[in-house]
Amino acid sequence: MIMGIRALFSIILLTLVLLESTSILYVFSQNIPSKIIYIYFPGSDMERVLAIVRDVYGNGSQVNVYTVEPDQDMDPLQYLYWLTTGAKPTGYLGSTAPYTLVNQSRVLVLWNNTGLVNNPFVDPSIHPYAFNPLFNASRKYIPPRIISLRANTSFYWDELESDVNVNLSSNILTVEIVKHGYTWSLNTSLTNELTPPRILVLVNDTGMISAGNYTVSFYVVNASADNITLFFPGSLEMNSGVSSGLNKIIQYTVQWFMVSREIVGRLPVNATAWWLNQTMMSLSNMANLFLTNPNVTSILVYVPQMIILRDVVNGNPSTELVNAVYSGFKSMLLDISNTYKGSLLAVFSPGDKSGTGYLVTVGGGAQLDMVFTSSQLVSLLWSTGSLTPVGSSILLKVIAEKNNEVNDLTSRLNELNITLSSQNQTINELNQELAACRSENTILNTEVSNVKMELEKAQSLYNQAYTYITLGIAVTLAITALIGILVVKTVSRKQ
Repeated sequence: MIMGIRALFSIILLTLVLLESTSILYVFSQNIPSKIIYIYFPGSDMERVLAIVRDVYGNGSQVNVYTVEPDQDMDPLQYLYWLTTGAKPTGYLGSTAPYTLVNQSRVLVLWNNTGLVNNPFVDPSIHPYAFNPLFNASRKYIPPRIISLRANTSFYWDELESDVNVNLSSNILTVEIVKHGYTWSLNTSLTNELTPPRILVLVNDTGMISAGNYTVSFYVVNASADNITLFFPGSLEMNSGVSSGLNKIIQYTVQWFMVSREIVGRLPVNATAWWLNQTMMSLSNMANLFLTNPNVTSILVYVPQMIILRDVVNGNPSTELVNAVYSGFKSMLLDISNTYKGSLLAVFSPGDKSGTGYLVTVGGGAQLDMVFTSSQLVSLLWSTGSLTPVGSSILLKVIAEKNNEVNDLTSRLNELNITLSSQNQTINELNQELAACRSENTILNTEVSNVKMELEKAQSLYNQAYTYITLGIAVTLAITALIGILVVKTVSRKQ
């Protein structure tokens, strides 16, 4: 019981180190982080990462750094398993389908409010917000390849079941996938890479890959009449390995598992550097895909490129190749910082036998004089998941839900204000029409009065005329009668 209380106290203390002024304290300052972004970057150098973070976020952001002392005999993949499942690994993890080795119910309980990006131990058909490039990938990717041939000839691309014409004319290189009707061109005097990648839609399954949306890009290793050497970096189908609840329109689909020792050994350094950068761009695309989802309040991104690089070059990577990985990492941070300025960022590596690890945070409180062990670091990250009552992802989800309610009410209020404004405008228009009607009524009343006056004048003239006519008739009748009498009398006298 006492040990349990101590463990809980340790978790709370460590959580406050990372989340000071973010989850609980931010609620009071009303400066709530929009997202929490964890980046697991094993094999990376603390000083390089710190320099990149400070360069991206600038002097105005609080950047803290802590040393992590490894206290477990684990490699980076074993740490990821431990962090993902909450249980230390007990067996071999080198399976081509690592997610089959994991109790997915544990993952769902621990991380159901967190987006798990690039994690080979997660089943995206079960977890609502996950990306695992290895999930059922056997027929869902076009493998990388080096293509070498003479200019203005063709080759057969087995995976696509199509002839491909490669033509060179005046430094303009054209690649045509005949069966599917796609053509790409680039000026080899200006660039060695066909960018951005172009979408290739396979309507039907071929004998080797499934129908779907892939991307195609090439790096021109050599371009002359005698020899054209192209490098295709591979492409994972856009819908592959992504939870169904996430939008899947992305531009880069070159994944880390495609980088092989055999192909790297045949490529010049600049082409390998480009290949590594393409995998980092794909990872950045996927991270932003998760961050744009309003239901995802925190994400955990696995960045294995430095480990893979050391493996494919037997532990001695060139400076150019190392720089390519850090350049891609910087591009990813730039995308995140430009879009989600209010986010909390934590980049970490637990360290290994070769040296100590680190934890670099952006957006937390003041720097504390603390050194973590790798076990404490893992416990810290668990405490921010959905397992514990103080999990920041839970708090952010509640806050996000309330913000959505507030936004809905604000939208409704805006609609009512628009309706009220419209009704006020209608009333004003009616008042104007009423005023116009009243003005017209006054004019009509005046006109009616004028008509009445004219009518009265006409009636008066009529009466006068009638009187004159009546008197005229009477006089006429009287005169006629008088004349009649005189005539009668005259006649009588003559008789």
